[in-house]
Amino acid sequence: MRESVLLALIHIFAIVSTVNPLGITSRGKKILRSYLRRYLNRELEEEYYALFENNLEFYSNELKSVDKSQLADEDSLISFQITNICRQIKKGLFIEERMLVFLQLMEFAYEDGQVSEQEKTIIDIVVRTFNIPKKEYNNAAAFMVGRNFDDIATDCVLIIESDNPDLSGAGIYKNYEKWRHIRIKGFKGLIIVLYIESTGTLLFTYDGPLTLYFKGRDIIACRPYLLERGVNIKGVGIDPIYYSRIYKKFVSRGFSDKVVFEGHDVEYLFKNSDNGVRKMNFRVESGNLIGIMGGSGVGKSTLLNLLHGKWKPTTGNIYINGYDINAESEEIKGLIGYVPQDDMLIEELTVYQNLFYNARLCFGDYTIEQINNTVEKVLIDLDLLEIKDLQVGDVLNKKVSGG
Repeated sequence: MRESVLLALIHIFAIVSTVNPLGITSRGKKILRSYLRRYLNRELEEEYYALFENNLEFYSNELKSVDKSQLADEDSLISFQITNICRQIKKGLFIEERMLVFLQLMEFAYEDGQVSEQEKTIIDIVVRTFNIPKKEYNNAAAFMVGRNFDDIATDCVLIIESDNPDLSGAGIYKNYEKWRHIRIKGFKGLIIVLYIESTGTLLFTYDGPLTLYFKGRDIIACRPYLLERGVNIKGVGIDPIYYSRIYKKFVSRGFSDKVVFEGHDVEYLFKNSDNGVRKMNFRVESGNLIGIMGGSGVGKSTLLNLLHGKWKPTTGNIYINGYDINAESEEIKGLIGYVPQDDMLIEELTVYQNLFYNARLCFGDYTIEQINNTVEKVLIDLDLLEIKDLQVGDVLNKKVSGG
């Protein structure tokens, strides 16, 4: 979980405990620790719990300074506190992070299996302050609290089930036929996925006999989970269920045709050299996120220059929906966006000197010997020791790969 989101949640959890006349009970502490343990290691759990206690003390003292005679009732007091903190938190969070805070608060509130009126009041205030759409609030409440999946808008639900639907038990839901489906051979039970359109967020819950894994941990049946980009759901005897496969089920209906990007026998060699990109074939379809990994100078930038049509392959062809991106570039104009890297380096200095200069700026209290040791460690870690004395050069006269 991102630090900005976790810090926001710690503030809100402290407010929840502050406005409770009983404070945070031993049961409440157990619930909070259980929640933190799901996302953090032991050391960070203790660190954030200590932060929670500090915030709890701060808000308790702040609450005592409020003129209660100016407030109509206890609900007004809750509203006063939580609205103030939400307005402060909102300024530092992107819309996706605000949605995440809302969802995590819903999850935390239901951690003990019920939502009190006080907790519901706080959730309502967060919804108002964060401008959460009513449809998405209702969908999330039905999904996370009541598990009333038939009450969720049908275009926001997907189910993952066996390739034999009769074995999944999903037929008990009246909206079963209206939902999106992914069917997997050998799968048992049912995964229900909620799609939150405004932020592209996916939540899921599993009910079934399989032992499934998510981010290295067992999935607990009937508990809601946030499915983040690049993460997958695994289980013995089934293929991994990737985020991209689920996500494109929700977004693909907005496009009449899928985009197919493919390369046939693509090879590129630099002039008078054997270096470049070796012969390769590939095919990817819309809805997938692809990463290109490799060490410095192995050809990542060269490959990207080929993929977006800046350079023409020595042999082979690259196509988008059958159009050659080099020979028929006018036909696909506007389909490719490319954001290149920008080398923020001093061209006249060597690799070592650039690192040394930046280290002096970052570590003002280090001695020259400590700076040298730090720079050498970075050079070794990045496998750049052999080129440490090469001048970086400019864009037109590069001596070292930008990577």
